[in-house]
Amino acid sequence: MSRANSSRRNRPESDDRPEIAMTPMIDVVFQLLIFFLMTFKPIVFEGQFTINMAPAGSAVPTESLTLPPLVVQLAADDEGNLAGIALGNTALPSFDHLRRDVAMLVSGGLAEEVEAEIRADARLKYEHIVGAVNALTRAGVTKVNFGPAFTPSAGSQQ
Repeated sequence: MSRANSSRRNRPESDDRPEIAMTPMIDVVFQLLIFFLMTFKPIVFEGQFTINMAPAGSAVPTESLTLPPLVVQLAADDEGNLAGIALGNTALPSFDHLRRDVAMLVSGGLAEEVEAEIRADARLKYEHIVGAVNALTRAGVTKVNFGPAFTPSAGSQQ
């Protein structure tokens, strides 16, 4: 019996196995690749805007600024929700009021020359900062900078 097993091992295998055709499989792969490349639509990024941020510790030369920047302060409550908006020293109730007031300030073709600086509470949720940027850009301001984040002390309210 051991002879019969050894003779099976030494015999060449018969061509009973089916041959796998590689060309049709490669064709299908290329067709799928072309299909996905042709139907791919990249996501349009929302809220694309240009932000000029100075490196940490560097000062902006004063001769490059023709007008003082508009300072927008955003305060947050303990949960990170928007607690207050201020344009300079003027408190505003909403981003619509911010947009309206900034549009009035930059009317007369000054919008491209005006810079706005956003100073936000460090606890503020990002969505509110984006709301301020949107209000400024809708008002026509194209240069939006970010000032240092702040955290109000426990005794002071902003």
